[in-house]
Amino acid sequence: RNTNLRIKQFFSCAIHPNSAASPNYFLAGAQDNGVHQLNGAGITSSVEVTGGDGAYVAIDQNEPQYQFGSYVYSVYRRSTNSGANWSTVSWSTANGQFINPWDFDNVNNKIYGSWSAGNYFRWDDAQTGSASAVAQPITAFNSVKVSAVTVSPYTSHQVYFGTEAGRIVKVTNANATPTEANITDAAMPAGAYLNCINTGTDDNNLIACFSNYGVSNIWITTNGGTNWTTIDGNLPDMPIRWVMFFPGNNTAAYAATETGVWETTLINGASTVWTANSSFPTVRTDMLKFRSSDRTILAATHGRGLWSAIVPSSPLPITFAHFNVSEKDNHAILDWKTENEINNKGFEIEKSFDGVNFTKIGFLDGAGTSSLSHDYRFADKTILTNIQYYRLKQIDFDARSKYSATVLLKSTNNNPVDLISVTNPFNSSIS
Repeated sequence: RNTNLRIKQFFSCAIHPNSAASPNYFLAGAQDNGVHQLNGAGITSSVEVTGGDGAYVAIDQNEPQYQFGSYVYSVYRRSTNSGANWSTVSWSTANGQFINPWDFDNVNNKIYGSWSAGNYFRWDDAQTGSASAVAQPITAFNSVKVSAVTVSPYTSHQVYFGTEAGRIVKVTNANATPTEANITDAAMPAGAYLNCINTGTDDNNLIACFSNYGVSNIWITTNGGTNWTTIDGNLPDMPIRWVMFFPGNNTAAYAATETGVWETTLINGASTVWTANSSFPTVRTDMLKFRSSDRTILAATHGRGLWSAIVPSSPLPITFAHFNVSEKDNHAILDWKTENEINNKGFEIEKSFDGVNFTKIGFLDGAGTSSLSHDYRFADKTILTNIQYYRLKQIDFDARSKYSATVLLKSTNNNPVDLISVTNPFNSSIS
């Protein structure tokens, strides 16, 4: 009688990194029903690989044969053969939260989690070991328990912790002798339960949320925590359990809430407009995870099972109005204009003498995200040769890049130059 009833109450989810071989391989921790392994498209069965309560889960994103689940408090489950077999590593049934938050460091293969009040837990050899559990005291936790854990994907051994009393603490050198920094904003709700912290395109862009009623729930910073801004906007007064920026875009975000997944395409402080995703059920949602290779987003709901979708690709980062090169005082002058910019860090200017092998000769900052037009100019002050080629390498804040068309500057014996400007897309031949 349970056939097709998607009513599992999942606390967590993890997504396999191999979108080609394992596109629908997921793990999820279910209340009272263990850790589930899913490996089929659409409505399909799952395998309960470990029993009891299923808490947080993880799949090593570099070596996915290592997979992790957990039971209550600090009891961990582990598979070293791609989920075929599982074993238990039990540190404590008294320390940590009942459904204990932790995160796996995919690069250094460590687990960081909540422990006793004022401490975090570190498992140094999580892939294969069982002996090196470390409880690390942190003064900035202010003698309360950790409630959220995120390992930075950008800075090795840097971990962000949230506490059940509303603090956000950045710990560097978390694998050894840690350096701690309380990056909580004074305006954040004191005593509220911080449920999630996530990074954007770097460690400067952070997003965090609280799971309380009657508070400002979602906060962002663009300077690593020096200043924070609340972006609740038009959201109902409800708990927010997970937040993440749009992939590669620090000005848009998803939120897993008491009433499903909401999203905003423009973070704008108190004026931020959120929209409930119309294809998603109205149900408490606890966690979101993303796979970049095929842009799959995964959501764990507490009552309607596991859901996935493909995140549309971001719009073109820039739209060129023009890109030209001209001669002035025996130098090359490049000028270009953008009609709009999205997540644009800036432009590398590249030069070639054969149209094939290019060298970087300069960089200009972009406008970030802007719907306004912007004019740019760069002077190549080297003496002109007979033929020179130029192109722009536009770089996003998430380090993705795209090239402009190539323009040619031809000069003979310092006579007035012939300018050829090629637009993109380019459909015909040119000589």
